[in-house]
Amino acid sequence: MSDMSRTVLAGRYEVQEELGSGGMASVFRAVEQPNGREVALKQMRLPPGSRENSNLVAWFEREFHTLAQLKHPCVITVYDYGISERGPYYTMELLDGGDVRERAPLPWREVCALCFDVCSSLALLHSRRLVHRDITPRNIRCTRDGRAKLIDFGAMASMGTGGIQVVGTPAFTAPETVHRLALDGRTDLFSLGATLYTALTGQLAFSGAAFSEVMVAWHYKPLAPSLRVPGIPPALDDLVLSMLSIEPALRPASAFEVMQRLAAIGGLRRDEAQSVTAAYLTTPSLVGRDAALETVHAALEHALEHHGGATLLRGEVGLGRSRLLDACVLDAKTLGFNVLRATASGDVAAFSVARALLEHLISALPAHSVLDANPEIFASFEGGQRYAVRPLSGPDVAGVEQIQPAICRALLDASRIEPLVVAVDDVQRIDQASAAVLTALIDKSRRAQLFVLLTAEADDEQHANDPSLVISVLGRRCQPVVLAPLTPAQTHALLSSVFGDVEHLDNLAHELHAIARGNPGDTMELAQHLVDHGLVSYSAGSWRLPSSLVASDLPASTEAALRAQLLTLSVPARQLAEAQALAYSDAFDQDAYRQLRPGEESHATDRALTELLRLGVVSPAGDAYVLSNRMWRAALLTQLDEATCRQHHCVLAEVYASRSQSARIYHLFAADKDALGLDEFHTRHKSYEKGFDESVIHDRDLWKLMACYARAIAAAQRLGRSAREVNDLRRWGLALSTTVDSALYKSIGPAWFAQLRYDSGLDVWQESSLTDPGQRLTAALMRAQERYLATPEGERVYGVEESLHRLAEYVVFCIAIGVRTIDLPLLASLPDMLEPFAPLSPLLDAIRNNAIATKEINCHSHIDEALALWRKVLEQLDGLSGSATTHLVAIQNAVAYAVGMLEAQLGIARAVQQAERLDRDPRQKLSAIQLRKLVALEQGDWISAERYRRQAELVSLQLSSMQMFRSLITIE
Repeated sequence: MSDMSRTVLAGRYEVQEELGSGGMASVFRAVEQPNGREVALKQMRLPPGSRENSNLVAWFEREFHTLAQLKHPCVITVYDYGISERGPYYTMELLDGGDVRERAPLPWREVCALCFDVCSSLALLHSRRLVHRDITPRNIRCTRDGRAKLIDFGAMASMGTGGIQVVGTPAFTAPETVHRLALDGRTDLFSLGATLYTALTGQLAFSGAAFSEVMVAWHYKPLAPSLRVPGIPPALDDLVLSMLSIEPALRPASAFEVMQRLAAIGGLRRDEAQSVTAAYLTTPSLVGRDAALETVHAALEHALEHHGGATLLRGEVGLGRSRLLDACVLDAKTLGFNVLRATASGDVAAFSVARALLEHLISALPAHSVLDANPEIFASFEGGQRYAVRPLSGPDVAGVEQIQPAICRALLDASRIEPLVVAVDDVQRIDQASAAVLTALIDKSRRAQLFVLLTAEADDEQHANDPSLVISVLGRRCQPVVLAPLTPAQTHALLSSVFGDVEHLDNLAHELHAIARGNPGDTMELAQHLVDHGLVSYSAGSWRLPSSLVASDLPASTEAALRAQLLTLSVPARQLAEAQALAYSDAFDQDAYRQLRPGEESHATDRALTELLRLGVVSPAGDAYVLSNRMWRAALLTQLDEATCRQHHCVLAEVYASRSQSARIYHLFAADKDALGLDEFHTRHKSYEKGFDESVIHDRDLWKLMACYARAIAAAQRLGRSAREVNDLRRWGLALSTTVDSALYKSIGPAWFAQLRYDSGLDVWQESSLTDPGQRLTAALMRAQERYLATPEGERVYGVEESLHRLAEYVVFCIAIGVRTIDLPLLASLPDMLEPFAPLSPLLDAIRNNAIATKEINCHSHIDEALALWRKVLEQLDGLSGSATTHLVAIQNAVAYAVGMLEAQLGIARAVQQAERLDRDPRQKLSAIQLRKLVALEQGDWISAERYRRQAELVSLQLSSMQMFRSLITIE
């Protein structure tokens, strides 16, 4: 970028010289025209075009807007943001005093003064729940009057965001960043301690140009600074070494504490603004989890003896699952485990969590043979010195079967090199393909130095990707650890870790425990509420608590406290949060936020997003942001009226127009745009008719679409849509109810059957007095045809031939629903529906016999009769050609499974033949395994039965609800 010298950017800034350059930007000395003010100009250095670049631009913009809001004398002042012909840039004050890196080593008193200023800026930053993540001597600039200012906020992240990408300068990066643990203010204090060390001695506390080298250096305690530079006071030695503690709990609790100690050591006389000192609450200690930690510790020690396993930490929102996971991960590191960490964000894309674990593996084991041994997953480039994860695509069974074993093999190979812990937070939000990987990995860990640590929300709502299945399957393989609320004494200990042993703590702990009911997250929200309202204050190095509290001092609940915090948001920020709370999916990227406020300048939206991050309403999840927890959603939705909700839904429908058709349909109906919603619904159904493709529809779509069917049908009738369209909606709703929600059958099934009964002539047949079956059937079909031709073309639904196909389809759907819900009256009624028409088609006769067999075994327990009928059905179906129906194989498989299950129960050995038959169709792998499991049980082979049970659970994760649904779609 040196070619920019003497160029003029944006017609306003004359570039003089390059001052420095980083990974994504360069900083120049520039003169602002026409006033002649000298400024520093930070210019992005990226080629245009890719999505990755657009994300980096978004981070660059957010860096500027965050700095603009951090009005503090020790934070560099920014002036202007813009986009020139070379890309985005912003200007800031020009600091000519050099940086600490250039001036080190410095006299210890001057170091105390400079770092006091940095701590002051960090205190404000941490009060906004942000972490700088890149405190280095290079990023502390000096002014001519001897003060220090903090610069370069490009790596900044929200507190608590464990698992995000590792960034920073290795020698100054905190261990919890490298280990992808949750971050807090003590993360920056480690980096500041390393910076203090360099400023005092001119040397690194932990040497290493790469993270892998620094991780080795962490095993050795650095020499005290005074042993390198005589004259440094022992108190300063102690402070620096405590800040460099590998364990965050051993570091100073806050930037305030470091400021007070620096002031005492250096004899500084500097007063802090009340807005800074009153804003910051330290990160509380982990309280009340000793038993859980001991349980996990014992399991980890067992894993070191090649007896691996898994633990699932479960608890309600706010009980500290993630904090406990962090503590367990640190324990694992001290025991010698390599730890891979990921957080499930709710992304349903196949292998999204598995991919994050593999990327962490690459950073932990660079250029190791474990990567070369798994070409299905890894691709080398740049001479084999670096590795990239291949795109993991294909949610179909075949794709899962190919990729999943390779991922497991790579992780197992890594565990043979070094004991391995795989830690995944919020596993209830994991994609099913990654869940299948974890399931297989746990099964294979029993004789390995490998341990899986998972967390899940105890009372999580039903998610679109069927977490009940995920938690059920994983839970049976894991040792459960359930987090309980804190006792009154533990709540007291929690608050003591924040405020210290100060006067009136007993009374405050009692009041907060009564409202928060022992929930540590809620307790801290209430404590923040008191600080924000000035009832708890910080002065002269100590917290001051009220002697008593009245009812109006505290909110009635945590939700009320959150609502009070929401009132502090600007209108744009609150509107973004409200829309996100109502959204089809709560994961929004930068572009989605901007689309939520059309017509508004992007920097205003970015500023609003920064507000939400600062308050903790949203948190990063990969390249997107999600609501931090369900309590925020409840607080946001409680205050919304219907008109505002409709406005948000209307905008959301446009946001999802190019992202998800299902989401757009959902929001159109919620916005009372019924006509447009119906049009989109109709288009969606037409895509169904052409076949099912997992790239078009996901499990999440099924659950969300279910909520739209009743409204869509009512709207279609109210708006006078054709009878055909109304019944198409009923047909597809009933199809979904076979796998997603059978309750929908009761509201739409009878109406669809009434239409089929009329169009097929079944009503005529049932009411006829003719005794000859042939004459009776002919009369019914002729009458049905006459009625169809007499109906105006726009009001017709099904012709006679199509109605018979749909009637058979209805029977198949009802068999699935009736068996699952044990609806015996429904199952008993099905054979009569096809009895008149069975002579017309071998297929109709086979489906009728299927219905009779189902009735015999479920309603009358006639096993022999059912088995004989199902064998007859198989013979009938085997005699049909593939042209009889496009779903002939699916029907054959369903009957073969029923025959095999009955034969196995009766001890008939040839039941295995039905499993072999099912093996021919990859979609029936689960059924084949379940059948073999039953055969093994009947033969007393418990070992094989247990193996098949585990296989069945694994395959049930591999098969998405969409694939199960597709196998049930029958006659065309």
